[in-house]
Formats: sequence, structure tokens, C-alpha cells
Amino acid sequence: MKSVVEGRQREKHTAAEQVYRALAADGATGIVVVSLSGGLSATMQSAELAARSVADDIPVRVVDTRSVSLGVGTTALAAARAAAEGASLDEVEA
Repeated sequence: MKSVVEGRQREKHTAAEQVYRALAADGATGIVVVSLSGGLSATMQSAELAARSVADDIPVRVVDTRSVSLGVGTTALAAARAAAEGASLDEVEA
């Protein structure tokens, strides 16, 4: 069972890395990833691994919402609003 879970996490990492690289190619100067709780899902760990893989190309910040419900959406919307209003990467992450 462990190898199946590791395989899925590796697939998520690869998919996230591809998205990060595509965003950089499209002109993004930084990425903030709003993730499900790192304690309840491997999504955050996959996002962090992918972020390390592209660190030389684009800064990626992974935010652990510590939630798996409405809190994730609320956090994502607040980050999107801040980015749309011209906030810096640090301000969006906060």
C-alpha cells in the first residue's frame, strides 16, 4: 500500500511542477499555493516538493490552511483578491 501512496504523491508533485513551470512561462513572477491541511493530506507535501524543484525559476510559497473545508476556499479567495489588487508575494502569502 505504501508504494501506491508514494506513487500518487510523486504524480501530484510532477503535475504541480508542470503547472508552476507553465505559470512561469506565462509571465508569473511568483506563486502562492493555498493547500489543504498538511496534517490531513499529502497535497501540501507534494506542492512543497514541486516548489523546491522550480525554486531557481520562480518563487513558490505553499500556505497550509490547516483546514479541509470552507477555510481553504476563504483563504484562496483572500489571496486571489490581494494578488489582483497588486499585493507583493509576501503580502499575498500573509
